[in-house]
Amino acid sequence: MLGLVLSPATADAIRSGYVQLVADSQPYLMGYLSVVQTVLSKRYGFSGLNIDTGAGFVDLNNIDFIAPLAAKGIR
Repeated sequence: MLGLVLSPATADAIRSGYVQLVADSQPYLMGYLSVVQTVLSKRYGFSGLNIDTGAGFVDLNNIDFIAPLAAKGIR
């Protein structure tokens, strides 16, 4: 099974083998960079930025590193 959102429940499902792969959309970057975009536009008149936050994948090989970050809302 594949997943789209990394949550504590999804992390447990990866560890148990029920879910094999989850897309990591890096929501912290999406939120942070949108605030930077707004400030730059308002303060300095910058036009819109096109920022690709990347797409990562979480599986059994990297879940122990990424799950604590996801629980804090960073990843």
